[in-house]
Amino acid sequence: TTLSYHGAADNFRLSGITNSGDGNLPDFSYGNYDAIGNLTQFAAGTDSYTYTYDDLNRLKTVTGAIGRDYAYDRLGNFDTVTKGSQVWDYTYASGNASRLMSVTNLPLTVDASEGYDTWGNLRKYTLGGTLYEMNFDAENRLASVEVGAAQPTVFAYDADGQRVQTTYPDGTIIYTPFPDYEVEDPPGSGANTVRTTYRLGGQIVAVQTKVGTATGTFYYTYTDHLGILHGPQHDQWNLRDRLARPLRPLRHVHDQPHSEQPGHQRPRLHRPPPQQHGRQRPGADLHERPLLPAAGGAVY
Repeated sequence: TTLSYHGAADNFRLSGITNSGDGNLPDFSYGNYDAIGNLTQFAAGTDSYTYTYDDLNRLKTVTGAIGRDYAYDRLGNFDTVTKGSQVWDYTYASGNASRLMSVTNLPLTVDASEGYDTWGNLRKYTLGGTLYEMNFDAENRLASVEVGAAQPTVFAYDADGQRVQTTYPDGTIIYTPFPDYEVEDPPGSGANTVRTTYRLGGQIVAVQTKVGTATGTFYYTYTDHLGILHGPQHDQWNLRDRLARPLRPLRHVHDQPHSEQPGHQRPRLHRPPPQQHGRQRPGADLHERPLLPAAGGAVY
């Protein structure tokens, strides 16, 4: 694998990743960036993408292999998201324009009476006909998530407020005793899975997954010198669709600074996991899941 970079005029940003003809891992081309570093031209194998942004540095359109259009209201919340011929129309609470209440064509509906708690945490909503209900502890931390009729996923924290344990309905327990390290303990006699994250200069460079006594498998991340994540690498993943997305521009849109003080009513936005809460599959399609208010600043 060979990484190439633009010249000084483009701040030496990543320009390409060549993978020597590996069928599972196509070559990537990062053709152009705008003046502040947003990616504007990208290609994965034979698929190409063009990205545009508005005056506030928010992703506006995606054209090429896919088509997306994003419109925002005065507060910066999504107004509409267009996927081809389908339009997701976001509506917000009367008198509190930062509280999402529904999105058409998902469909998503937030409970009118119990949708949010006193602190503005999203507590109850229905997505695609399935009810999601979240509960919080006395410290305003996410304590449990119930999906439909299933048993809840339960979270535990240490004295410093760091999440150290997640228990899933099937009995699987995820232990996170310290940063960049987790142990997945399945029910019964199954082998534990250990995931270790490696960093260099504060940036993630690799994640090792080790099941039982087997040799660990490494997943590497490609970043440029600015720390912008451009994608993971592993020869068993088919990343043609998964990496055909501008990772950094989406971060600009949704990771806006916000207050964590009790009573602050502007929720953080997050994407609900495509499978179980708390376990995000690698490389999941960033354009296929709606953005919802996060729970009290907790990411799950």
